Amino acid sequence: MSQRAKSFNGLRTSGDHVVVLVALAVYASCCALGSAALIGNHSTDVGYYRQLATRMRDGAIPYRNLYVEYPPGALPVFAAPAVSERHYGDVFCVLMALCGAGALLATASAARALAMPALELARALAPLALAPFLLGSIFLNRYDPWPMLLTALALAALVRGRSTLGSGALALAVVAKVYALASVPVTALHVARTRGADGLRRATWAFVGVGAILLVPFVVLGPGGVAYTLYSQVTRRVEVESLPASALLVAERLGLYRAHTILGNLNSIDLAGGVATVAGIVSSCFALAALVATAVWYRRGAATLSRFVLAFAASLVGYVAFGKVLSAQYLVWLLPVVPLVRGRVGHAAAAILAAAMWLTKLEYGHLNALSGGTGLALLVARNLALVCLFVLLAAALRPERRPPDLRSS
Repeated sequence: MSQRAKSFNGLRTSGDHVVVLVALAVYASCCALGSAALIGNHSTDVGYYRQLATRMRDGAIPYRNLYVEYPPGALPVFAAPAVSERHYGDVFCVLMALCGAGALLATASAARALAMPALELARALAPLALAPFLLGSIFLNRYDPWPMLLTALALAALVRGRSTLGSGALALAVVAKVYALASVPVTALHVARTRGADGLRRATWAFVGVGAILLVPFVVLGPGGVAYTLYSQVTRRVEVESLPASALLVAERLGLYRAHTILGNLNSIDLAGGVATVAGIVSSCFALAALVATAVWYRRGAATLSRFVLAFAASLVGYVAFGKVLSAQYLVWLLPVVPLVRGRVGHAAAAILAAAMWLTKLEYGHLNALSGGTGLALLVARNLALVCLFVLLAAALRPERRPPDLRSS
């Protein structure tokens, strides 16, 4: 019996390796072919990254005499492709492709720690492997695969019981893109419940220490620039692709509202006006409520790895779905997390995420005509898909209410 078990485990390990290799091959093919734009024309975002890299190479100090709208953790992937200024865009996209491959391997590592069988592992890797195809040029022409990789590494370490390492990696993800902060409450609860007060203390020191090492030098060199970057992010208007914006655009089609779009300070298309501002505040409150509810529901249930991953995913989806800013590349953040949810909920979640990516690709092609029928319909469908994804994950996370015990004492 023991020998059979060993043989079975060996076959399973071999099968897992085959699944991962196939996923990497599919991912590489999607990056190289189709509309992923690994080599060739690149977006204006890549051009902006190149300008920042050139200025830094010429001696400008970020946040002191060089305005940067991104957090400090983004700077390395802006600067690295400048080794070839002529081919900056191509080098950048290759770098993002490598980040995606690393995230895929980290996701596979987390899936193994969750004891996923080969078929479920394949399902967990499929959305990320197909992302360059499902999202098109959006995937490689933004720097979001970099924080996605850091988040994937953090989650893999956490589910493998390396809470201190995972917390440090999560700090790197937050410093690269602030969205990862949405997962911190659930992560802190997980560490406290599984590692106790001492484990939480070590994880907190790792998180704070790594964050301080990366942030403090820039705060010292350019406190005003760092403060203004933070202010610009917090005070952003409602971005036109977000859930509240799509609701207002529908209201405009019904003759209930008149939309006023402007070019935002961060080169986004935003809705201006009092109604849009109120809608953004309400939506932000929903996002905050989603994070609080996720943490509370996770705390009330069992402290299993599967529930932790479920809560981690729900936190990020709630942040993305209900925030007042929802750029097309934000879906990249969910790729190494949502598909790790186990069971039927995980199957449905992965399918909804894939559909949301495809709708995002189609909607992005109508970005300058979202008030039209097709573009608006695609936008509404994408945003509703994300809301449904959060509801699905939250419903699975919420512990069942037990009937009261009517037995007399």
